[in-house]
Parts: sequence; structure tokens; C-alpha cells
Amino acid sequence: MLPYAQWQAFKAVVESQGDTVSATLLAFIEGYLAAMQSPQGAAAMIDARIDDLLARQLEPWQGEALNQHQRLAQLETQMAQVEIHVETLKRRSEARLIDIDVEPVETGSHATTALSEIQLCRQFGINPHSLAHNANLRRLSIPEYLHELTGWYYHAGDYHPPEGL
Repeated sequence: MLPYAQWQAFKAVVESQGDTVSATLLAFIEGYLAAMQSPQGAAAMIDARIDDLLARQLEPWQGEALNQHQRLAQLETQMAQVEIHVETLKRRSEARLIDIDVEPVETGSHATTALSEIQLCRQFGINPHSLAHNANLRRLSIPEYLHELTGWYYHAGDYHPPEGL
């Protein structure tokens, strides 16, 4: 004979899961008999029963999880677009910075021999202190940036004039 309190507790749990006491007892008896006949078959039956119970427990959450996943995907897409716009605005803002801070020094003619970086900057009136910053803004190395500004080529530590000068 089952104690009444345990029977009521069992009944409450089974009914809260949407099952009937009869169906649960029948599943238990079938599982018990299968275990007596074949332990491997019983394990498969128990696994199937657990999977069924988990599926019913998770069912209400699956729809919510799918909705949250879709919402997250939308937010990620929007954030990617915002990041692109921010990067574009940064580039536009930074591109407005002045590259050449003073007027070129007039020496009568451009030098035709190799110059150091500082000498080249002085020759063309470029602020040498902003070279790295301005080159980075354009994703260029300092030699590439100076070539873009002056036409002079970097080789072996010095800058050389373009052909024809």
C-alpha cells in the first residue's frame, strides 16, 4: 500500500506535466517489464521517454528562443551598418585634416640629389610631426604617403626625385 501523501505528490507532479497518472504508470510498467526482458531495450525506452519529457518541457521556450535569435540577427545587422557609417564618418572627418602645415620653401629649384625624410619635408613645407598620423589616416606607410605628396621615391633610407627632375 502506498502512503497517501506520496501518492498525492506523485499525482500532482504527473498532472503538472500534462500527463495522466494512468499513462505514467503504464509507461513505468512497460519500462519495468522491458528491463526484465532486455536491459538494452529498457535503456532505449527510458531514453525515448526522457526525450519526450524534455521536448514537452522545452516546447514553450523554443518559440521564444527562435524569436530572440531572429531579433539578435536583426540587431547584429543593424550594428554592422552603424559601424560602417561610423567608420565612413571618421574617414571623412579625418580626411579634412591639413597635410601641409606651411608653405613650401623656395630654394630656386628642387634638389636633385637624395634627401632624408626631414630634408624632404622641409623642401616641400610638410610638417614632419604629423607624417605618421596623416599616413595612418590613409592606411599608407610614411614613404608611400610622402611619395603621394611629393612624387619622390624612397630607397635605401633616402628619398630620390622622380625621373626627369
